[in-house]
Amino acid sequence: TEEVWSWWQSGSIHRASWPTDEEFPPVPGDPTLLDSVSTVLRAVRTAKSERRLSLRAEVERVLVTGTPPRLDEVAAAAEDLRAAGRIADLALHPDPDADSLHVQVEV
Repeated sequence: TEEVWSWWQSGSIHRASWPTDEEFPPVPGDPTLLDSVSTVLRAVRTAKSERRLSLRAEVERVLVTGTPPRLDEVAAAAEDLRAAGRIADLALHPDPDADSLHVQVEV
């Protein structure tokens, strides 16, 4: 770490101050994306845990209901969600009147 630090900074990394938020560039994209994807993955992991299944257990189907913009965020990460949750079928159902994402998991 010290070597890499020396490539672009002077002094020791061990004596450097912690970076501030202002030093980091803004993250591109919508900040709700992480929230949407986390909501789905959390529901999958909770369902497995409640059934005392391994996190590697296959999930038959996950139905996500929510507003079209929130579903677009889930769709953008669908491949990663399927891999992380071992989800066979990830179904997205729009509900313009939804107040949040609702996730049903069929193990």
